[in-house]
Amino acid sequence: MFESIQPSLSVQEYLDLEKSSKERHENIGGHLYAIAEASQRHSRITGNIFTALWALSNGLGCRIFQNGMRLRIGEATFYYPDVMVVCEQEEPDPYFEVNPCILIEVLSPSTKTVDLREKMLEYKRLPSLHTYLIIDPESLFVRHLWRDEEGVWQQEGITGSGDLPLPYLNATLSLSQIYRNVFN
Repeated sequence: MFESIQPSLSVQEYLDLEKSSKERHENIGGHLYAIAEASQRHSRITGNIFTALWALSNGLGCRIFQNGMRLRIGEATFYYPDVMVVCEQEEPDPYFEVNPCILIEVLSPSTKTVDLREKMLEYKRLPSLHTYLIIDPESLFVRHLWRDEEGVWQQEGITGSGDLPLPYLNATLSLSQIYRNVFN
């Protein structure tokens, strides 16, 4: 994800390109970065999380996305979060969302640094975001970031076992749900 593949594109050029491209690209200020393929562990983890959140959000009117839906931040930044929960009104553009309440990234060797720095900073600026989870696919470790009642971001690392509160869904997500059948 580190090498820009083209000169700067307009938002519309980017959206048009993505509709016809076989590869997905994140767009940072008009510069495109190809997204690496996911490993088996990465795919199992995102599938586990998607399945759990789908069940937890039943009846709440939320939309759950896994891998394929873009998140637009500002005018010209588009990311593909691994899992995204949106509980606000649907956007008029069917190809991206702008108001997630929960974002989840599963680390991979090629994106780890970006996920822990740039994306974290960008995501935390979103007023709608309440929870951001960063999942390590190589060990039982989740970095849990959340906005407290005063709107201040807090962070904790959970290792081995435990539950992650998801106040926006009035629920919790356990490490055993996240890592089900990952290390077998």
